[in-house]
Amino acid sequence: MKDLRAAAGNNGGENKAKKNSTVEDDTVKTINNYAKMSEPELMSELMSAVSKGRAGGLSNADLDSFVSRSQAFLTPEQTERMKSIVAGLKKPDCAKGT
Repeated sequence: MKDLRAAAGNNGGENKAKKNSTVEDDTVKTINNYAKMSEPELMSELMSAVSKGRAGGLSNADLDSFVSRSQAFLTPEQTERMKSIVAGLKKPDCAKGT
C-alpha cells in the first residue's frame, strides 16, 4: 500500500518548502504595502487591526509582547513612539473601575 505522500505525488519536504516560500512572499508583500503608507494611513490600519484583534481576544500582554518583538527592527525613537501608541491602545485595567 502506498503512503499518502507517495499517493499525492510529492513529499512532505517539498510541501513544507512551498509553504515557507509562500509565507515569506506574503510577508514581503505586507511589508512593502505598509512601507508605501503615510503615518495617518498606518495609524488607521493599526487601529483597525487592534479592533479586530480585541474581538478575537487580543490582550494588553499581547500588545506588550508585540512591542518587545518589534524593538529589534526599530530605532530608539521609533521604539518610544511605538510604546506611546500601544499605551493608548491598551484596555483600561478592570480592577481600577474603568
